[in-house]
Amino acid sequence: MITLTGVVQSGVEPSCLVLKADDGRQFLLLGGNPDVLQTGAEVMVEGTPALEKPTTCMQGIPLRVTDAKSSG
Repeated sequence: MITLTGVVQSGVEPSCLVLKADDGRQFLLLGGNPDVLQTGAEVMVEGTPALEKPTTCMQGIPLRVTDAKSSG
């Protein structure tokens, strides 16, 4: 389980959301509360890397989100 803060961005593929973490890394957000995970939102997310999960988004480290909160 990891905790990250950053800004939600639209991915290069439709319906993909990416967290640009404060440390510069990018994470592909899998799941989570869509009311919180909106493009442009400053958030804190908790989750588990899902490296075994193939995606069509082709961007960022897949992260299975277990909790998301606004941090802005």
